[in-house]
Amino acid sequence: MRNRENALTYEEDAKKCLTAGMNAHLAEPFQMEKAIAAIAEHCKK
Repeated sequence: MRNRENALTYEEDAKKCLTAGMNAHLAEPFQMEKAIAAIAEHCKK
């Protein structure tokens, strides 16, 4: 479950999102490097 006050996410949240069909999961606080890496990974496909 996500903590809505500080937007922390947990590994279980990411697993649920990926199982549901998402291509990637980016947690807050947002890190630009991780976003760019995720986009680049999916552009290769």
